[in-house]
Amino acid sequence: MHQYHPKTIRNYHKKGDKNTRYFHVVVNWRRRMNSLKGIEKDGVWIQEPNQVKYEVSNYFSNKFSEEMWLRPTLDGVQFSKISNEQRILLTQQFGGLEIKEAVWSCDGSKSPGPDGYNFNFIKSIGTC
Repeated sequence: MHQYHPKTIRNYHKKGDKNTRYFHVVVNWRRRMNSLKGIEKDGVWIQEPNQVKYEVSNYFSNKFSEEMWLRPTLDGVQFSKISNEQRILLTQQFGGLEIKEAVWSCDGSKSPGPDGYNFNFIKSIGTC
């Protein structure tokens, strides 16, 4: 019975074993409403089960397949290397003053971050 709708099971338990007819009527009604009798493909109604399975499978395979496209290549593009000074500048730790300047320069009314606080709150407590 775990596959049936929870409301149906609640009603079944509430009305008890005396009303098995109710339970079967509801289950059979749901089965009829959820059954797939056929599909329409290009204006033609298809009812044969194997053909319906094929068309449904084909539809979703086409819908969710990734289109092949030519990705641009970077052949011949020369990238300049960074100097040791630039590398050190990029990899060094952020300082407290640098972080504070970045936070205070942001608009405080933007939506909160993953921690639930926006910049107005952070600015109001005065520390970063």
